[in-house]
Parts: sequence; C-alpha cells; structure tokens
Amino acid sequence: MGLGTAHFGTATGTSGGRPGLGRAQGRPPGRPGHLRGKGGTTDDRLPGRGKRGGHTTGPFPAFPGPPPSLGENRRPAPRGAGPPFGAGGGRLPAGLGFLLLGLRGGAPVSRFPKFGLTCLFLLLLSAGCAVPALSPSPIPSSPPTPSPLPLPTPDPRLGGRLNVRLSHDLGRLTPLLLADDAEAGWVMHLLYAGLTRLDDRLLPRPDLAERWSISPDGLVVTFTLRPDLRWSDGVPLTAEDARFTWEMLRSWEVRLGLQADLHDYVAAVTSPLSDTVVFILNRRLAGLLADASFPILPRHVWGSLSPQALQEADLLSAPVGSGPFRLKERWPGEALVLERNPDYHGPAPFLDQVALLVAPDPQVTEMALRQGDLHLAQVPPEVYRALQKVPAQRPLLLARYLAPQYTFVAFHLRDGRPLADPRLRRAWALAVDQEAVVRQATGGEGVPLRSPILPPNWAYAELPPRTPDPEQARALLAEAGWSDTDGDGIVEKDGRPLVARLYVRADAPERLEACRQMAGQVRAVGIAVEVVPADFASVIAAKLRPPYDFDLLCMQWRNLGPDPDLFYLFHSSQAWQGEGDTRENLYNFVGYRSEEADRLLLAGRDTYDFEKRREVYRELQEVLDRDLPYYLLWGDPLYLVADARLTSADGPIQWETPNFFWNIERWYFRPE
Repeated sequence: MGLGTAHFGTATGTSGGRPGLGRAQGRPPGRPGHLRGKGGTTDDRLPGRGKRGGHTTGPFPAFPGPPPSLGENRRPAPRGAGPPFGAGGGRLPAGLGFLLLGLRGGAPVSRFPKFGLTCLFLLLLSAGCAVPALSPSPIPSSPPTPSPLPLPTPDPRLGGRLNVRLSHDLGRLTPLLLADDAEAGWVMHLLYAGLTRLDDRLLPRPDLAERWSISPDGLVVTFTLRPDLRWSDGVPLTAEDARFTWEMLRSWEVRLGLQADLHDYVAAVTSPLSDTVVFILNRRLAGLLADASFPILPRHVWGSLSPQALQEADLLSAPVGSGPFRLKERWPGEALVLERNPDYHGPAPFLDQVALLVAPDPQVTEMALRQGDLHLAQVPPEVYRALQKVPAQRPLLLARYLAPQYTFVAFHLRDGRPLADPRLRRAWALAVDQEAVVRQATGGEGVPLRSPILPPNWAYAELPPRTPDPEQARALLAEAGWSDTDGDGIVEKDGRPLVARLYVRADAPERLEACRQMAGQVRAVGIAVEVVPADFASVIAAKLRPPYDFDLLCMQWRNLGPDPDLFYLFHSSQAWQGEGDTRENLYNFVGYRSEEADRLLLAGRDTYDFEKRREVYRELQEVLDRDLPYYLLWGDPLYLVADARLTSADGPIQWETPNFFWNIERWYFRPE
C-alpha cells in the first residue's frame, strides 16, 4: 500500500474563519456549547498505542535520535480502541465533544468591522497622529475635486482560524510526554521553538538560532541566536535560557535517545554571550543538529524548579513560549485556543488563531469534517475510508504518512543460534512473500519496509525490490551445508535439524498472524519454526537481557527519532560483551557485529555534511539489508484529513510526513 494524498469533494465549503462547531447542533456561531456524539466510548486509537487506529507516537519526539523505545511494556489494545498514556486503562467518553469557539459575545475571528473615513479619522486621533487645526479659508470660485484617500490593500492570506482535532484531552503538557503523544508534540511546536527546527524531511533548519558553526575538529558546535528574541510575555530570550534547558536535560536520569547523546557525548553546554550557545563534545556528534530542535524553556518561569520537578511540570499552567502562537484560552477537556504570537521571531503567521478541539468520537469527527467545522484531523482508518467512499460536499484532502515505528523479526546472531549464519537469514528473506504476509496480517493497512530508516527522512534509501524465490533460498541453505537427508522436509547439518523458536506477544494479533504466515512459508524450503505466543512482562522482557535466551523475536520499535543515527541499535559496542558487562539498556540485543557496519555507523555520527552523511546511510542501509540482523515487516500508516483550501506561502503543504506542522506560520486558506 503506497502512501500519498488524494482530493475528494466539491468546492461548496465554508470559509476558513468559520467560528466553531455549533452548526452541527443547530446553534448559532459564537456561542459556547458542545457537539456530542451518540454516547458510549471512543473507538479511536489514542497516542502512543502503536496501532493504526488513529494516533501514535509523536512526529516531534521529545528525545530526537535513537534509540527508540521498544513499546513492548504495554498491552496492545484492539485496533481502534485504547486509553491515552496514564489513563489507567480507561476510555475517554465520547461526550466530551467540541467547544464552540466563536468570540464570546462578539464576532468570529474572520469578521472585521468596516471602517469609513469618519472612523479612520477617529482612529488617527486615538493613535496619537497630529490633526491640523481648522481655520477659515477663502471660498473657492469652484469646488475642488476631492482626492480619494488611499487605503492599504489587505493581504487576502491573512486571518481566519484553523480548527484541529485532538483525539483526547492533553490534561497537561510536559517535556517528557512528547515522546509518546503526537498531539502534545503539535501543541509544543505551536507554542515553543528550539535552536533548530526540522523540516518536512526532518532536516535541521535555523529557528531561534539564525546560524551555527562547527570547529575544525568537530568537537565544538556554536549556535548564534537571532537578535531581539522575546518570550511571549515580553521578557528577552537569551542564550541563558538555552543553557538552562540543556543542562536540565543532561541532569535527568533518563538515558535514552537525546539524554543518551547528552550523557555520552556532550561535555558541557555554555552561554558565553547573550546570543551564543556552545556545545563542547567528547566526540563528534552530527545528530546534535537534530537534537537541537528540542524546545527551549523560559528560565525565568521554570528556573526555580528542580530538574526532577520540571519533568512533571505542566507547561500549559504557565505557557510562556517562543513559537508562532501563544495560548489565548483553555477549556480543560474541551479545547485549547491559540492566537498569533506578536513576539514571534519569524514572519508573523497568516492565521489569526489555531483552535485544538477535543473530539474523541470518530463519528462526530467525520461529521465535523464533512460540515467544515474541523479543518484538520488525524483520524482512524474507518473515518478515512468512509470519506474515500462517500466524499464530502466540500473539498477535502486525504493523506497518509508513516508513524515513527516499525515491526520486525529480530534474529539472534550469537554463535550457536539456528540462524547465526547470514546465508540462512537471506534464505529466510527469499522464502517469505513479505507483501502477502503484511497484507494478510494487517488487513492491507501495513506498509512493507526494507529499511529501519523510514520515508520521508532525508537519509532514506530506496532499495531494489526483493522478489520471493524459494529455489534460491534452498540453494543458499545448501551452500551453508544444510540439506534434507531423511526426507522429512526439514534440512539438517551434522545430524541437527534447522529448527528455531519465534517468540511473539500473545496479545498482538497482527504480529501473531504474521509469524504464522512466515513459519508456513519458510517451512516450504526446509526451515522449521515454532511460533510461541508469550506474555511480554513474564517471558519476552527477560529475553532482551543477558543471556538473551531466544532464537527469534517478533518486535516493534517505536518513538523513532528524526535523526537517522542507528548507532545504538547496530554498533558492536552496544552489544553485550559477556560476563562482567553490567551495562543496562543495550539495544543491540541481537548481538550484531560487523566491521563494515561499525565503520559506517561511526561515520554517520562524525559527518556533519548532510550530502556526505546521506551517502554514508545509503551504504549502511544496503549493508543491513544484506546482513539482515532484522527482517523488516511493516510500518504503520497514519491518516490525515484536511480542508483542501489549506496551503502555504511556500507551496502545497507536505502532508506525507510526521512533521507536517513544521511551517504552520506560512499556512493560509485559499479564497474560494
């Protein structure tokens, strides 16, 4: 199944500045109220669940960069259902609904009074403009021809409010929450800025920092801030705020992703000048430029808290930010209304407001999209398919992108394990019809993958297709010394049959079905696989720690960072070195060791030039596809529906990316 964008509907919609969702209930715009569903609980997938039922892990991970989180310590809910993180297993009631967001007691945001010349005169007085004193003058012999007063031409792109669906109430916004909640990442991006920002291909671009420089040895990275930066409360934003944020991150006990980089590679973060932030490294770290997209927090607001307290702080309780929008109103359980930030360092946003409306019920969401009460929504697949089947009477755009996660089979590569020989793993890959397995297991929704770097990442390499070839698979087995000498259909070597156990979560039906399909296909070439459904907490988790007692594991990585660095997953230094190695959280649990891969993994970290780095990762993806420490299965698409009039000053909005919000200040509604 490919990813892409489609247009549906006819051009009979309402304007981008429609004040709220009240028309779905017959209420006039501009009055507070709720748009309720039919009752019951939502069957929409909530963030962090790792399924295709709506939302998943964040497009703006709080910890950009590997390693991802395994995501195996939570029971997968059935598709289309599940609580948000920290909800204790409960579901959100559909009745939370939408809040009508017309201005209370006033006109919608998209309506402005029309001033005549008299009003213009009064406005000049109120603005302190000098008005000449009147004095008698001679009566002219003929009345002069009045000259019209020139009026500025309004920019048709300015104004309006973007209504965005939230599948659940955020409750609070914490820095750590972003790693598991896509929607929290959206809000954070709207309210806060980092030293860099990531574009639609996840390449770092200047943000609070107008430029950066790297010392010849690659060990000092200097960011220069834009002049006259201010927080949304008017307080100057300086390098000290950045130093405070990064020192806070370094002090956290978490040792994953960004924190692992800071702990292992960053010796110090300094602010020698008010506009200069300096990272002093122990060794080169090209991924730091993506790490630097982490949102900077205001020291004058949060500096009195301990690092531990700040991990749990609700940023919405004191939403002083530096992003393109600032918080205007908050109705817990119903909506967040953001308005244009007048102190934003970039070009002023075209949109007046962004309203994030809590709408857990998929049916209510579909109705609101059809009626124009929502302009942008990440939706469960059933809503997406319904809008494909019966297009709305207004122009909508439907798009898909890959969630930052993938499902795979991990081969245990240490000596003595059944598939430690790479020829046997290649035989596996040739015996399996990946597309058929993925289609059968996911109902046609999963996207077959070959690389652990996902599109649209700038480093993603398109690999040549792999066609199933059972005869070539048998030839590889024979080359490795395996043959069926007793006629039982299973190949042997030195009297030992080729038998492996494949562990998979018993409560993950898609993975379980994929494992059964693969076991049948490799059995046809002589590899016997016993599929073992197991509980994660009591069985599988222990196999991810020494002594790593498994042959094969069907797993899922999630929370993939935006930087393509795969060091933690595949470098030999990240594998257990045997007795005496007491390190925890070693992500190379398969024991992959390759001098060629090690060289490329280090080069990827050492190379700051993006074109050279892209070539390094192209080679690395080819090596991993050849050695097959993992057999990649599928990625999970997420589904977006947007008002087709939405566009940007930079051209069409790129929806096929988890980072579609990256240039929202450039968005506007095309006039109908």
